[in-house]
Amino acid sequence: MDRSGGLGVGEIGGIACSTAARIWLEIAPMRRIDAIAFGDQLVRIPRERYEGRSDPFCALPDLVELTATLTQNLSDRRPRGLGMEEWRAVCRRLEFLDDCAGLVRVGADSKPETALRIAMIDAGLPEPVLQYPIYVDGVLVTVADLAYPERKIAIFYDGSPHLTPEAMVRDSRRSNLLSADRWTTLLAVLSDYRQNFRGIVSLLSAELRRAA
Repeated sequence: MDRSGGLGVGEIGGIACSTAARIWLEIAPMRRIDAIAFGDQLVRIPRERYEGRSDPFCALPDLVELTATLTQNLSDRRPRGLGMEEWRAVCRRLEFLDDCAGLVRVGADSKPETALRIAMIDAGLPEPVLQYPIYVDGVLVTVADLAYPERKIAIFYDGSPHLTPEAMVRDSRRSNLLSADRWTTLLAVLSDYRQNFRGIVSLLSAELRRAA
């Protein structure tokens, strides 16, 4: 039974269906990083050249607003026909997802990038800028996955696509150009992800103190 009063319901071909924001509320995992990463993927701006679309599945304000509205509506009044325990469980889920929605951002291209950002925030570091374009002498050199532009710190998560010989040459050239322009580059890989980026966060903390 629909307890949302029709909020987050769209239409495709005359058939009522859940919007992307509502689908996130309906099926997002009850694990913080998984829920946030799912939200990040819904709101990210796709690259039309590779994905055949340029619009996100969901706008970030829509996700945040729907979550906040449903959380408030359900917590204010128990819907008729909904048992007390079920109502409490629904409220707990919505409150959890409302907190997660506040951490969803546009710009993460993968779950590891989301996990790195959240690890940084949880460690008390300033929130980084995502997908930051870096120019050297007016020429675009790269787009940093995460960055502190004012400190000239660029962070990259390099997964398996970066392990080909061509990618390694390209990444080496990128690092050299950034270093010549006095950027500090930090590279995270799969082993860092598996350790919740503890080493990278420690290095970042030290670098931010040094650059302050």
